[in-house]
Amino acid sequence: MTYIEHLTAHAEFLYRRGDNSLYENIYKDGSGSLLQAYLFVIDNPQKSHCFTSDRRNALYLAYSYYKHPSFLESLKECGESDISRQRLALCGRLTHSFFIED
Repeated sequence: MTYIEHLTAHAEFLYRRGDNSLYENIYKDGSGSLLQAYLFVIDNPQKSHCFTSDRRNALYLAYSYYKHPSFLESLKECGESDISRQRLALCGRLTHSFFIED
């Protein structure tokens, strides 16, 4: 989660400057995908994990870009977060509007 959180903050910074290369990066061997890293954590058949409340804003940012249903399910299941105790992706819910239906 720490690595993904930091990479997402960098990806979002670049995306806001017009460069989505970190969000879309995939090496020829299939590795290097930020989307796959998220899915490994939140939608893993072996054992999935919730992003901790102090790292969850990174998941909001990633959901805002990818719109993947597993991200939304994880956000619903794990609960909302605010900016208190956030480490790096502070701006997630401040700069992106989110509505999570029950």
